[in-house]
Amino acid sequence: MLLSITTSALAQDSTPVQFPGVASSLEEIINIHRNQYESLLEKVGKNPKLMSQLGNISDVKLNKYFMRSILFHSEFRYLDLAEGNECTFYALIENDLVKTTTGNIDNIIITFNNKENKRETALVMKKDFLKYVYKKKCFQNGEISTLFKLENLSRTIKALKFQTPKNKNQCVGILKEWQDNSYTPYLCRIPEIMNEAKKSRLRLNSIPANEVLKRRYYRQKISLAEVISGKVGFFERSYLENLCQSIADQGTFCSTYLASDVWNKITNGEEPRHKMEYKCSIYLKKQMPLSLTQLRRCAAVFNKTPDACINLGSKKFPSIFPRNKCDAISEALAVSNLKTNYQDCPAEVDNEGIVNIHRILNHLKPREVLSTSSSCANETNFSFAKLNIDYKNADAWPLKICFKDRIQDKEVCERYIPGYNPTSKLSEGNVISKILYRIKGTQSNMKCKSVKKQNYNPNLLEHKVGCWIVYDDDICTTLHCPKRIFVDQKQITDLKFVGKPVFEYFANSFSNEKFSLMNIINETYKIEPKKVRNLTELKYFFDNNKNGIIHGIGCVEDLYPARFHKNAFNECSPLPFIIDGYRKAYGNTFLTLRTAIDDIHSPRPLVWNYLFNSVAGYRELHPLKLWTLYAIRN
Repeated sequence: MLLSITTSALAQDSTPVQFPGVASSLEEIINIHRNQYESLLEKVGKNPKLMSQLGNISDVKLNKYFMRSILFHSEFRYLDLAEGNECTFYALIENDLVKTTTGNIDNIIITFNNKENKRETALVMKKDFLKYVYKKKCFQNGEISTLFKLENLSRTIKALKFQTPKNKNQCVGILKEWQDNSYTPYLCRIPEIMNEAKKSRLRLNSIPANEVLKRRYYRQKISLAEVISGKVGFFERSYLENLCQSIADQGTFCSTYLASDVWNKITNGEEPRHKMEYKCSIYLKKQMPLSLTQLRRCAAVFNKTPDACINLGSKKFPSIFPRNKCDAISEALAVSNLKTNYQDCPAEVDNEGIVNIHRILNHLKPREVLSTSSSCANETNFSFAKLNIDYKNADAWPLKICFKDRIQDKEVCERYIPGYNPTSKLSEGNVISKILYRIKGTQSNMKCKSVKKQNYNPNLLEHKVGCWIVYDDDICTTLHCPKRIFVDQKQITDLKFVGKPVFEYFANSFSNEKFSLMNIINETYKIEPKKVRNLTELKYFFDNNKNGIIHGIGCVEDLYPARFHKNAFNECSPLPFIIDGYRKAYGNTFLTLRTAIDDIHSPRPLVWNYLFNSVAGYRELHPLKLWTLYAIRN
């Protein structure tokens, strides 16, 4: 019953198969085989068997057409893994890593000698056949299969050693160990399930709601991947994805681990995906999540073409321009602690302090953020507003829409957050819709959409009906923007927008210290901030706090002297920033800097002297002479 995935696999009986001459194309050969295989499948499929029904049989082999179908339609990396190893080949079948012309293998075609010692062909269920095989031989497969059941998966993964190589010789040895490891086919099923879930999410969006069975099929795949994600850590999943993609390619496997840039460290799971995935999705113009192949494509581009990062995403998510080059970003990200699993747009938000607060809050307590170009400003403002409202400091977020309530016979005001966000009850459009339903009796499910003044045209069918918030882009900011509201072309004049946020990042007076944003964050998240006075303290903090960050306010003229020049003595334009790591290079110490006007995924290397001078310059102008550089951790 030995199998060999070479010529012997094709010669399991003596019946000759006629193929066209050498000039025939591979496509013609495959088509001929497909017809032969489908014809056989139709024949044996009329009377499928259980192994127990076949009685006392002998010389059981996989049918030659079934084997050819696997060879023609399976990936070489998995076929190569099973070369000369029958039990590994059965493990590949068990884990759906090899295919036939019909896709995943659910049933198997076998040939055998019956009790009269005559050759027969039968179709049997995969599960039934493997149970039979694992009793006769490959006993270890049955035991390994049990270890990889969902209820045992976490324990099995924890017991394995996922070693990352430090040099070429070690890497070659590690790959050889995995190629010879009986667990590998079962481990490679994990990235396959994760990839199937990614494809299922995309397909699910295009399937109508009434196709219940088809939607359930894809939901089950997604659900299985979510369960496995909870049992197998991010590093292990990334390691396995890289291993299984490169199981037959020593160069690809090793190049990923031996590269020093952050882009390749991300693709092999040493760094979190979000450090590159947002940038890569914009470059490829693809929706997230991205596949490992797509991330590798971006890694190659970012390494070979450093200028690719200079303007990447600046149109949809505007920030200070030009951005840093890919190689400088890579160096900064390699020592970065800040949790950035979202995208923001600093240029769309009026106040840099609000941007910095948004980033700090999402680091302390990460949450799901939409990260679209139309909602990013609202998400930033939402973080700031919610912080103050939850702290009972509503005065710091006084933006309201006021109207005359005829029932109460008085003016009533509702808080709102500027910008578009369909999932937030406080978003401007949702608040206006709720008010109009209350005072005008409009439909409760009516959505108010924003449109620029120059784009609003009542003659268009789209603008003739529904609720439209019209604003003048030339005079609007996110926090102050006079608007006109139209419902079915009729202007609503009963609403007025009032208020403007006023707040202190660090306290400017002792009397208002309680309501400074830093005090609110410290009390809300039970943080004990530590003042950072010198480079030694900064290094000590990061060396002992892998998730810690340092934030503060400094003079932009000292942070970016090449971009912002001083025109007078002691000139200082305050700018909040975050430092989230450091590295030593070229005899100096470089900090990872993100100012509140930088793209969150494009940090800049900064030497300590520049940071010290910027904070010292701001202290000279501060009413309380504060040293505004603090380390915080969860």
